[in-house]
Amino acid sequence: MAKISPPTSPSIRKPGSSGSAKEAELKAKEKNGQLIWPILIKVMICVIPAMGLVGMGKLFAGGKIFFVFLLLFLAYYVMSGKPLSFFALSISVLPVLAFLRGGLFYNSVIAILGVGLALRLFKSPQKFFRLWNNLPLRWLLIVGVLYWGGAFILTRSYSSGLMILELGFSAGIVYLLAEQRRFLSTAFIGAGISVFAIGLALLGYGSPRLVEVVIEGVTFGNPINFGIPAAFILLYSIVDDGKWLFLHNSPSVRRAFGGTAFIFLLLSTSRGSWAVTVVGVIIMLLFSKARMKMRILLSLLVMVVLLLGFLLTEKGATLNEWFDKATSDDRSMAEKTSGRFDMWILFPKVLQDSPILGFGPGSGPKVFADYAISDPNVGFKPGLEMAWHSLYLHVGVETGLIGLILLTVFLITIVRMGLVHRRMTGEVGPLLGVPCFMTIGLSVSAFDPLSGLFLGMALLGNRRVEKVQRQKWLKPQADRVKTDSPTNSPNHKVVSP
Repeated sequence: MAKISPPTSPSIRKPGSSGSAKEAELKAKEKNGQLIWPILIKVMICVIPAMGLVGMGKLFAGGKIFFVFLLLFLAYYVMSGKPLSFFALSISVLPVLAFLRGGLFYNSVIAILGVGLALRLFKSPQKFFRLWNNLPLRWLLIVGVLYWGGAFILTRSYSSGLMILELGFSAGIVYLLAEQRRFLSTAFIGAGISVFAIGLALLGYGSPRLVEVVIEGVTFGNPINFGIPAAFILLYSIVDDGKWLFLHNSPSVRRAFGGTAFIFLLLSTSRGSWAVTVVGVIIMLLFSKARMKMRILLSLLVMVVLLLGFLLTEKGATLNEWFDKATSDDRSMAEKTSGRFDMWILFPKVLQDSPILGFGPGSGPKVFADYAISDPNVGFKPGLEMAWHSLYLHVGVETGLIGLILLTVFLITIVRMGLVHRRMTGEVGPLLGVPCFMTIGLSVSAFDPLSGLFLGMALLGNRRVEKVQRQKWLKPQADRVKTDSPTNSPNHKVVSP
């Protein structure tokens, strides 16, 4: 009598297999919100002693200690073939890298992020090329390389236009970290630790603006580089109940973490970062579910209490001063916007003179100097080469209407991805990243790795939608294999006794 072999399918793993058990263990850890503490301990070893020395006025000693520990840990991850751990540590210390680059190893950011991506390519080309499957991210990287190449040809400076690659690399790494959310959340918690360490180190200098200090002859003075990561940590500690930081099961820790980020956001006196936070809160209230909105309102109440308490301190006077600078009727628009209004005045004339292709990648600072000195309405540093303090002005001046159209298509695409993601999963995190990135672009060029945190989150919408679509397609296939009768299934074999 003929025997019928059991159905087999190469695409369906047996429940008892080791691979299935490992995947189940990872899913359980992600569900329970287990952060990767060995990585966070390495972050603390890199950051806390280094920023402690910076707080004592020893910038170069602190910087050297930071880079020695960081490079040792990164080298270990390279040798052991752990690209996700490499990525998580790199993103964790990104605020410190951005802070120190003004005095030490300016190109360390692009070098570290580039090595991480190379490690991912070498270790698993298939997973690396997931970057290529995300259409907006693919075009961001392609345009970034072309832009940097054009800037190098026109300016003969390899560093001109390099930061657009830092933006693309940072966003791409955030996207790849989402392979396992434990690594993504660990990276964001680590970034929060870095922000807090920088803030505590600079508190002792007594500067009116927290990051405007001179240490061993090196001047630091870009508040938005400190405010943007603080705003990021604050917003993602609130949205989706803090699940992107794996704090959804710890409400008290989540509020304490977000509250600390809020205090340092205030201390940054970065009005651009404040604007990003306001826009982010509005997006959360508009698109979160009803039960989430009550928790968001509770978080806002905590923020209001912290703000009122902060205003009673000595630092509160500084906050009032910078708020008045942005709103006082006694100040001109140029003074309120730190010269940005003058750039908007110049922009129509600049675009009119070269509307289609612009003046070329890397030419923005020189164009501003040439046009500002000949316009009597411009009072902001006429004759000096200055970067255009807006993503939209920067793109329009250097790449014309073609660049602005491409930028518009790019932003519309990722907005749509975020909306689809929200509809399919209920998560607002990816959608939140889009308007926040666009708001950053109103005050700076947003071509930097810290802005890449928001952009990377925006690009995650595509990953989740693709995953849900794959699951919806695979489930009927698996169900069909299970329900096929033995004699009708093509995988069944009839063997002779």
